[in-house]
Amino acid sequence: MLPGNIIIGILASTIIILLLIVSMIMVVLLARRQSIKQQLKEAVYKNKLNDIALASLRAQMNPHFIFNCLNSIKLYTEQDNSAAASEYLSKFSKLIRNMLNNARAEKTVLSSEIETLQLYIEMEAMRFKDRIHFEINVVENVDVDFIEIPPLIIQPYVENAIWHGIMHKEGSGKVIINIIQQDATSPLIITIEDDGIGRDKASKLKSNNEHKSHGTQITNDRIALLNERDQLNASVAITDLYQPNGSPSGTLVTLKLLTI
Repeated sequence: MLPGNIIIGILASTIIILLLIVSMIMVVLLARRQSIKQQLKEAVYKNKLNDIALASLRAQMNPHFIFNCLNSIKLYTEQDNSAAASEYLSKFSKLIRNMLNNARAEKTVLSSEIETLQLYIEMEAMRFKDRIHFEINVVENVDVDFIEIPPLIIQPYVENAIWHGIMHKEGSGKVIINIIQQDATSPLIITIEDDGIGRDKASKLKSNNEHKSHGTQITNDRIALLNERDQLNASVAITDLYQPNGSPSGTLVTLKLLTI
């Protein structure tokens, strides 16, 4: 028969082992619970992002835009301008394809976003002849085929610049898009500058306004959600521009993104 102190030692060791096993089981269960909660949280974020992405797609492919594009093709055809009709139709089909492809993705390479942006502005410039001019400037060290950003995130601000800035201005206007990054670890800075009538005057205009753009608000919602989910640390700043005499001279939008 084993001495009492040995039996007590065995019992103590057994209890310690059982406690360790129970603790490990509890840790595993807690970790699984946390993992499930995190997965549910991510699922909720993903659903919200999908909803916003679809809303963004609908905002950009609104009926007025589609109708105006088709009407332009019809007009070129009636004018027997087959070259312009063919060019416009080609741009239109590429733009729709890009938007549909990007709407299903969580991220896209910057080069694809720039192509979509350029197609959109070129189509608007063709429709309004000499009223819209634009530049897209990309700093040399920005690797557009490697850097990834949330899709369809620049175009709504450009659309807003055209329709609520330049289109209310007498004569022609210009949109300048600059894409800058100091180095691979720095945020991507995208600026959209227009020489339109400015936000204050645009907000005071009371008209039927055929073009109702909700894209910028939807994009702001997307950025807020991405910041919360992915700690993207993205931001949008809007600056009103003025001439030396104090009259409005346009708007500057600065979009800052950590590259994905």
